[in-house]
Amino acid sequence: MAQEELNQTIYWINESNELESGTYYEFLDQFVDETTTPKGVGPRDFIEFIEINELFSYINEEDLKDESEFVWDTATNLNGEEIAKLGGLWTISTWGVGGNHYKQGNRYYSSEEAAKLEYYKWLAIEWNEKYCVHYYVTEEEAEKELLRIKAEEYGVDIEVYKSIRKKEEFVKDIRNQRAQEEREKEKKRVQELVEIYAKLIEPVKGEKYGDTCVRLSKALKSRIESKVFHSTVKYLRRKAKEEL
Repeated sequence: MAQEELNQTIYWINESNELESGTYYEFLDQFVDETTTPKGVGPRDFIEFIEINELFSYINEEDLKDESEFVWDTATNLNGEEIAKLGGLWTISTWGVGGNHYKQGNRYYSSEEAAKLEYYKWLAIEWNEKYCVHYYVTEEEAEKELLRIKAEEYGVDIEVYKSIRKKEEFVKDIRNQRAQEEREKEKKRVQELVEIYAKLIEPVKGEKYGDTCVRLSKALKSRIESKVFHSTVKYLRRKAKEEL
């Protein structure tokens, strides 16, 4: 698995039978095993940086200068002096069973990117073994599979389901349009009232929000809707700023 593969955009069908897209990284993140840890809820297995003094707690500085010793892990292929220059190495550690049995990883990497790549390689293996979730390289492939699943849910063939979906989308568009019209109508109603009530007092430069509220309340003969009241206060404050 290469870095480019993990960064590529892919498509999958989630548990709600909805189409999602993202990188291969994001797809695999769904299958991260989380647990309660001393640091709160988090991934059971995680990437961390191990400082040089923790890696070589039993080795003195003179030993680290010997390039012929301490070749660590085939993943890094670094000797002690090279590791010392890095200040430490990255590894994949675990919180273990129950989230409170910490164990440091036994393979080390010279960069976080290298450790991350190895972590996701392992996660991909876990996903393949434990989960029946597939991904698709193209949106067309994913859409085709989603159609098949939806048609199966309705107990009809794909062409019949396409017709059903078209009607459902039409009804949804009509509802969205009506909802938008209602929102615009309500916005206009509130604005008309705001312009009426804003004439009761003058905008005051630098006035605090609460003070504007008090002045408007005193000027009103009766209580008005909360959203109209606060919209009026905000309107007055904008007017005051415009006059600066």
